[in-house]
Amino acid sequence: MPAHFEIIVRADASTPVGLFTSRLRALDQSTVFPLVLWVLDTPTLQDGDRLAILRDLESFLVRRMIAGRATTGYNKLFLSLLSNLKSQSPPSAQGFHAELAVGKTEVSEWPRDDVFKAAWRELDAYEDLGPVRVRMILLALEAAKHNAHTVQVTVHGPLSIEHVMPQDWTTHWPLPGLVNGASETSARRLSLHKFGNLTLVTPSFNSKLSNDSAVRKLPQLDQQGTLLLNRDFGAGRTTWTEQDIRDRTLKMFDLACKVWPGP
Repeated sequence: MPAHFEIIVRADASTPVGLFTSRLRALDQSTVFPLVLWVLDTPTLQDGDRLAILRDLESFLVRRMIAGRATTGYNKLFLSLLSNLKSQSPPSAQGFHAELAVGKTEVSEWPRDDVFKAAWRELDAYEDLGPVRVRMILLALEAAKHNAHTVQVTVHGPLSIEHVMPQDWTTHWPLPGLVNGASETSARRLSLHKFGNLTLVTPSFNSKLSNDSAVRKLPQLDQQGTLLLNRDFGAGRTTWTEQDIRDRTLKMFDLACKVWPGP
């Protein structure tokens, strides 16, 4: 048990379990620790089952966070899930998945794709989740874009969250037709913090470009070649509009469904 608790504390993202625990730390949900420790510590669980249970837990927590579900009551819920898992003979990922998927209450619902999609589309991610959780989600999407045919590169230094259409947009990102009515301004402000307007940049990205015009900024983002998330801004693109943000938000949702499949 002490060794497994150290795995949670260290959160070495180079291993599957460490990657789960690193994301768990970003989610800041310590009430799930007793369940996770039992899953890691129980020799009767197969390794495949162990990882499948952790993946289900991660999906459950991420989808509920995106959907704005309450965390009050998690302590009792996870203890109940642990008790039920212990009572299985033998304990298995399939049994755990079935138990987790039937939740219907405010504290136990595992959001289906339609609920997840509506929440993902409408969420002001940067403001509602904060940078730590948004960075975790963007890193997970970035990792999911890589496969056996992509070059795995190590980024030296922390990655920062970047608003593609900048929060300070008034100078270089005028509203279409130079119409600065309240409705147009409101629509733009609502777009700024959506997932589709957020990306990750390496330390080499020039912070002076953050508020620059699209025609200057987008090529610089595309040139951050180590990050596949930033390929969305290439191919000679010189504009980045509210519609582009909506389109990319939905494109990122499709990837999120692969990272965190529902019940």
